[in-house]
Amino acid sequence: QDGIKGAEMLVPLVFSVIIDTVIVQSITSRWLVKLLKVESQRSKHIFIFGANVFARTFALELKAKGMKVTLADPNWENTSAARMDGLEVYYGNPATESTRWRIKFTSFGKVFVLSPYHQLNLLIIYFFEDMLGSKRIFSLVSLEEQSRRQRYKTSAEMDDLFSGISYQQLNRAMKQGGQIKTTRMTENFTYADFEAGISQAYVPLVLFQKNSFRLIRSAQFKIAAGEELMYLLLPDSVEHQLP
Repeated sequence: QDGIKGAEMLVPLVFSVIIDTVIVQSITSRWLVKLLKVESQRSKHIFIFGANVFARTFALELKAKGMKVTLADPNWENTSAARMDGLEVYYGNPATESTRWRIKFTSFGKVFVLSPYHQLNLLIIYFFEDMLGSKRIFSLVSLEEQSRRQRYKTSAEMDDLFSGISYQQLNRAMKQGGQIKTTRMTENFTYADFEAGISQAYVPLVLFQKNSFRLIRSAQFKIAAGEELMYLLLPDSVEHQLP
C-alpha cells in the first residue's frame, strides 16, 4: 500500500517459512534428541502418581538403582512421609494447569499410576497419554477390573502391571509386613536357584539391567545372569488373596 516493491509477497513468504520450520523441526527433533542423549536421560526419570507406602518403597528402590523419581499425591500425609524419606514429591493433582509450571512433564520416561483414587487415576492416565503416549503409562488394575478379567480372561488381557495385582492387594500386603527386595542373578545363582530357595510367595516387579530396567507385566518372564530382580515378598496372610 505504501509503494514498497514486492510487499504483496511478504505474507506468503512468512507463511512458507513458518510451515517449512514446523516440518523440518518435526522431522529432525527426535534425531536431535537422540543425538543429545536426552532420550537416555528421560528413560531414567520416573513419575509416580501416589505416595502411599508401596509407592514410596518402590520409588526408593528405583532411586537406589540410579533412577530419578518424582512422586505426586493429593494426600498431605503421604507427601509428608515421602519428603521424610528424601523423595522428590508434589502435593496435589498433577493434571492441572498450575502444576505445569512446577513439573517438567516431558522429562519423564515412564509414568506409574499407583494410587487408590480410581476416578483421579483415569484423569492422570489420559493427561499423560496426551503428552507422552500410551506406551509410557502404566497403571494398576482395580479389584473390580481384576474380577471382570478373571471371569472373561484372555492371555492378552491378563498382561498387566505387576502380574495384575491390584492396589488394594499391594496396600494390604505392605500393611501386614510385605517387603520389597532385590536379588541379583549370576552364572552360579540362576533364577531357578532363586525359585528353589525362596519359601514365601512373591510378586515380581522389575528387572534391572546395566543402565536401565524393564517391567515385569506377567508371570512369564526370563532373567539373565547379571540382571537383578525386584520383587514384593508377601506375608503368609495375603498369599491366598493374589489373582
